[in-house]
Amino acid sequence: MAKAKKLPSGMWNVTVYSNTENGKRKYESFTALTKNEAELKAAEFKANKTRRIQNDLTVAEAIDK
Repeated sequence: MAKAKKLPSGMWNVTVYSNTENGKRKYESFTALTKNEAELKAAEFKANKTRRIQNDLTVAEAIDK
């Protein structure tokens, strides 16, 4: 799991890998008031990321299924 870093503003930030587009890595950033909240948002994103990828269908594919 990604570790949260404290920002100069006092907020906490977590950056997690999302995907690769055009040979470049894409990251998602989550910021919250507490360390636990920021890490929870990142964990939820990682858990739901696989479901989002599997549900990427075109309209034609969805109709066929």
